[in-house]
Amino acid sequence: MTVYKHPKSIIILHWVTFLLLIIAIFNKPEENELKLNSQDIESFYPQILIGTSILLLTLVRIIIKRICPDRRPPNINYFNPAHKKIAKIVYYLIYVFLLFIPIVGLTIFYQINSLSNSPDLITEETGFYETLLIIHKFSLIIFSILIFIHVSYLLFYAIKTKENVLKRMWF
Repeated sequence: MTVYKHPKSIIILHWVTFLLLIIAIFNKPEENELKLNSQDIESFYPQILIGTSILLLTLVRIIIKRICPDRRPPNINYFNPAHKKIAKIVYYLIYVFLLFIPIVGLTIFYQINSLSNSPDLITEETGFYETLLIIHKFSLIIFSILIFIHVSYLLFYAIKTKENVLKRMWF
């Protein structure tokens, strides 16, 4: 049986992004650190670095996929039209959130940085910052659900078809 694989560049970007996501999960600031405070701004640097890296890697991955569409392996055999539609929706939403979440995170950091340089602007009623935190947190929950669906589909497909689909995205 022929194993169709993604290009090495896509495989590397996929797994580096995955590792950065794992690091981001274990390196997130605690709730009490998420205050507008000029002394604690350094606690956001690792998250900003990771988020920016994920954003850039995702953009590179999208560009590579657009430049070299013929190097992609053929699609899997979907069970039915609903399976195909759900898989495509999850696939595209993962990319949307891989772009959206870091952008919201960078916006939060930009606001913290701006406000920390002007301490007189920091008040208890800094609603935009709080709104961004809620959007960021909610987006992370949705993204986690999408990743769970993605991995579940992968496992379900592998069990049902006896095909090792992980080989498509492995070195």
